[in-house]
Order: sequence, then structure tokens, then C-alpha cells
Amino acid sequence: MNREIFSLVKKESKYIGIILAAALIITQAIYYKENFVVVLKITASLFWLFAVPGYFATLYWHDRLEFAERFIVGIASSAAIIGIFSYYIGLIGLNMKYHAFILPPVIIIMGWVAVIKKKSSSS
Repeated sequence: MNREIFSLVKKESKYIGIILAAALIITQAIYYKENFVVVLKITASLFWLFAVPGYFATLYWHDRLEFAERFIVGIASSAAIIGIFSYYIGLIGLNMKYHAFILPPVIIIMGWVAVIKKKSSSS
């Protein structure tokens, strides 16, 4: 049960890597005057904030949606979730500089837990 989820994530992580490389090439083409390390940091931070948590947040629907659909919907939903959580965590008093380190792992863990619970309840 968990092995098939791990194998799915392993298989689709190759696709995510290809998308990351393509995004890096496109970003470097757009910001051609910038240093490669700066462009790499920008692209990696956008993937860390939106693409990776979005992928894991939509992993729950892996049997209904294809990878491309989940990836695109995941980016939009991750942006919304992080924006809303960041606002309320800021109201609680946590400094904004910590949000990028706290929120993506929380969303990733919540996505894993939802998939594992779904698999255990369906078997």
C-alpha cells in the first residue's frame, strides 16, 4: 500500500526534475544578464514554495487526475494555501522570514498523511 505511493512519487519525481530543469532554462533565458546562481536560487525557491507542496497536496487525487493536471492545480492550490496560512501565522506573531521554512514541509506532511489515510481506509 505505501510502496505503491512511494513508487509513484519516485516515478513522478523524474518529471518534476525535468520541469525544474526546463523552468531553470526558461528563467535563465529571461534573466540572461543575471548570474546563473541567482537564477538557480530564484527557480529553486519558487519550486520549493509552490510546486513541491502543491504536488504533495494533490497527491491524494493521484487515481483521478493525471500528473500534469495535479501539478498545475497543485501550484495554484499551494499558492493559495501558503498565502492564507502565511497571513494567519503572521497574525499569530511568527516572523515572516520563517514562513518559507515552515509552511512547505507542513503542506508536504499533510499531503502524505492524507494519502496514507486514504490508502489504509480503502484496503
